[in-house]
This record gives sequence, C-alpha cells and structure tokens, in this order.
Amino acid sequence: MKSDLLKYKHYFIAIAALLVGLYITDPLWISYNELTQTKVLNSVRASKLSSLLTQQTQLQQQLEHAKKLSENITPYMFNQTTESDFKLKAQQKVEQALKLAKCNLERVEWQGKVQLTPSLEQWLLTIRFNGAPLCLVTATKAIELLKPTVRFKEYTYNGRSFTGNPTENINADVDLIMWNNTQTSPEQKEQE
Repeated sequence: MKSDLLKYKHYFIAIAALLVGLYITDPLWISYNELTQTKVLNSVRASKLSSLLTQQTQLQQQLEHAKKLSENITPYMFNQTTESDFKLKAQQKVEQALKLAKCNLERVEWQGKVQLTPSLEQWLLTIRFNGAPLCLVTATKAIELLKPTVRFKEYTYNGRSFTGNPTENINADVDLIMWNNTQTSPEQKEQE
C-alpha cells in the first residue's frame, strides 16, 4: 500500500497545490485587490478633503457673498410662506395698479407655479382688463413699476377699431410672472 501511495505521490502533490491555490491563495488575492481599491478610494477622498480644507476660507467668503446677494434681491420677490397669502398679496397689488390706472378688471386666473429652488417659486397670472388707451398705457407702466417685481410674459391688446379717440375701449389679455420666496425671515415679515 505504501508503494501505491508513493506511486501516486505526484498526483497528491498536484491536488494539494490546487486545493491550496483554490482555498487559500485565491481568497487572499481577492482580499488584497479589495484592500488596494479601498486604499486608492480613501486616498482620493483624503486629497479632496484636504483641498476643501485649504479652500475653506475662500468657500466661506463665497457663501457670505451669496448671502449678501440674496438679501439684495429679497425686495424684488414676494415673501409669503403660504400659497394663499402669496396669491392674495400679489393679486391685490395688480388690482390696485389697474384701479389707479382706471382700468376695468374682467378676469384673474392663476396658471400655476414652477419650483425654481426649494424655497423659490415662479408664478404665472393671467389677467384680462379693458379701458381707454391711456388706461392701458398707465396700467402697463404701473405693473412694470410694482415692487415686488412683476414682469410681463405675454400680452395682447385689441379693440374693434381704433380711430384715435381717447374714449374708445381697448381690451388687454396679459400673462404676468412673479416670484415668491416661501422661506422668509422675521425681518422680512416686518417689512411687509
């Protein structure tokens, strides 16, 4: 029997080498590759963090500058936390401008909003009004001068015929764009 084992000794050695390779060397090689990849990723993260730390003062200055810029544009936006408060305030401003221009408001229709940032909304308002030609010119100028800012997106002025008579009636269909900041500070609330 011992002679039979010696006869197949080279087969046993080959099988032992395969088993060592399969169950010991291969898992060690896979583990080594994973550790190498983890090391590379950690070194990349560390270099990114160190570059951010070296730029910390510059980033803080840019943040302060951005905050100052956002404070400068705050008066040009509505600052209402709820949709109903915004719509009421915006509609009152537009109606007041039309009333001062001696125009007759026929229809007000909110078309919806676009969420620009988590706290900034852009709203579209469609209005229809009529009046004398001077009313349309005055109303257009009054709406353009409103603060918070209201901008014209589209407008259509029409009438049956225009002979130049200042008492003729002209209709206007206007789409207005306005912006609302839903995240307001206590100081902004007091200003309104």
